[in-house]
Amino acid sequence: MPLDAANIISGGVTIASSAPISTTLSDAWHAVIGDRVATWRLQNAAHLQEKVRRHLEAHNIKLNAEKIPERFAISWFEYATRSDEDEIQEIFAKLLAKANEGECNIQSTYLLEIVSKMAPEDAKVFNFIGRYESGSLADLAKHEWDEDSLFQSLKDGLGDYFVGSIERMISIGLLDHKTSLDLDALSGFIYQEDGSKARADLRAIDSSEILKQTIFFTEAAITLADCIIT
Repeated sequence: MPLDAANIISGGVTIASSAPISTTLSDAWHAVIGDRVATWRLQNAAHLQEKVRRHLEAHNIKLNAEKIPERFAISWFEYATRSDEDEIQEIFAKLLAKANEGECNIQSTYLLEIVSKMAPEDAKVFNFIGRYESGSLADLAKHEWDEDSLFQSLKDGLGDYFVGSIERMISIGLLDHKTSLDLDALSGFIYQEDGSKARADLRAIDSSEILKQTIFFTEAAITLADCIIT
C-alpha cells in the first residue's frame, strides 16, 4: 500500500471491536508508527540525495556506484536515513562521496554507526577540535589537548553549551582521555629556582596539582577527520 503522509499525520486509526486485541494493537502500531517512520526516512533520503549531489558537483566528482561496496552502501543508507539534522546529513554525504573516490579507509560500518549517534553540536565541536592547534590532519594522530585549555577554547569559540559534547563524543568513541603525571608541576613542588628542595613531604601535595587531564582523537575520529575536514 502506498504511503500517504497526509493521512498518517492526521492520524485516525479505526479499530474493529470484533478483532483480537493483540492483532488490533499490532496493526494500529504499524499504521500509525510504522508508516510515519518509513515516510520520515524517505524524506531524509531525499534530503541526503540533494546534499550528496551538491557535494559531488562542488568537488567535480562523478558518482560511480560500482566503486562503493554493496555492504557499505546498504549500511550507509540504513544509518544515514535515521538522521534529519543538517550537520549529520552533511557528514554522511561527504562519507559517501569519499567512499566513491576510494580516498578514505571508511569501509567499516563502525564509523557509520558512530556518526549516526552524533548530535548536531557534536559535529561542530568535532570540526572545531580538528582544527584546534593541530596544524594538519597528520598531527591529529599524535596531538593531545589539555582538558582545561580545550574546554576554555570551546567556550570562547562556540559557547558554554558545546562543552557538554565532549563527554558524549567520548562515550560514542570519537574522543578519549587520560590522566598522567605533570612532571614540570611536580618538579616545581620539589625544587626551588636555585635548585634547592622546596618541599620535602610529597604527601602534602594535592594530587590535582601534579596530574594533568588530556583529550585526544581516537583512530575512528582520525579516519573521520581525514574524510570530512578540509
